[in-house]
Amino acid sequence: MKAIRIVFFLLVLPLLLSQVSTPCIVATTVSVGIQFSIKAIAENGNHSELLAHIVIDGPQDSDFDIDLQDRHFKLQAAFITDLLDREQLQVRVKILTKRRVGYSARQLPLYEEDEQQHKFLVAADEAMELLPFGRNNEGEVLKVKIEPLILSTPHKVAPLKIDIVKPPQNGFINVKAHKSPHKFKVDAQLLMNGVMVARGMGNCLLQDVKELPLQPVEGKNLSPLELPLVLSFKIDEYLQHCNSGTFIFHFDLYGTQNSDRVQKNILVKNWNGAGSLGERLISPLDEAIPPTNGKYQLVFNVNLAE
Repeated sequence: MKAIRIVFFLLVLPLLLSQVSTPCIVATTVSVGIQFSIKAIAENGNHSELLAHIVIDGPQDSDFDIDLQDRHFKLQAAFITDLLDREQLQVRVKILTKRRVGYSARQLPLYEEDEQQHKFLVAADEAMELLPFGRNNEGEVLKVKIEPLILSTPHKVAPLKIDIVKPPQNGFINVKAHKSPHKFKVDAQLLMNGVMVARGMGNCLLQDVKELPLQPVEGKNLSPLELPLVLSFKIDEYLQHCNSGTFIFHFDLYGTQNSDRVQKNILVKNWNGAGSLGERLISPLDEAIPPTNGKYQLVFNVNLAE
C-alpha cells in the first residue's frame, strides 16, 4: 500500500499517548460506508511497536479529528473527507500546532504557533501518514498511519462510531469522529439598483474554494464593470441545527481577462459573512464599486446540495 506522508515539524520531543474520546453517534440511511483505521506506531530502526489502534466506521463523507499532546507540543489535525467515487477520496486537513520554545525574562512560557491547510487525493490503495514529532534522542519516531477503506458493497450503513481496538497505555491521543453536510448549492446574484444584472450558480464543498462566473442577464448593462466577473466563494464553517443550519463564508470578486479566469481587476478581497440556509443574504458593494452609475449589491442564497 502506498502512503501519503504529511510532515508538520521535525522536533525532538518525548513520546506520549493516552485516552481516546467516546463515540459520536449519528443516524444515517445512505448505502455507501467508509472506514478509517488509525494506528499510532513507534518505530526504531527495523523494530516497530503498535501503541494504539482506533477504527472509525460510518457513512461516506465522515470527518475526524486527531489531537496529540505532550508537555511541550500540541497538534490538532481536523480531516474533512469527500468520496469522489468508489476508488478515491478528497481529503482536506487543517493543522494547528503549538510548541513551547522556552521562557521569557520573567520566566513565563513562550510558545510558537502555526496553522497549515492541505488538500490532496487519496486512492483506495493509499494510506496517510502523520509524522508530527520527528525522532527523539533515542532515534524513535512516532508515526500515525491512517488507512481508509471504502465499503462499496451496497448495504445499510451503521451509525458513525469509534472502536478502540488497542487502547493507549500512557500519554495523550484523542480521536473524534463526526458527520455533517459537506455539499452546498450556491446562488449568487449581482444587483444594480435592485435589479439582477448577472448571476452565478454552482455546487461547492465545505472549506473548498468554488469559482462561480457571473453571467450577465440578457439585455442588462453592467457598465462600468469589466467582464467577465468571477465570484470566488468558500464556506469556512457549517453548524447543523435541528431544523436548519448556519454557515460562515468569505468571498472575492474580480474581473478576468477573457475566459481564462486570470485575475485582472480585484473588486472585493476576503469579505466575510454569515447566515442560515435558505436565507437571502445581501452584501452592499459601495466600498468596492463607487455608485456613480448605480448601486451594486451581491445577493447570496445557500442550501444543501442533493
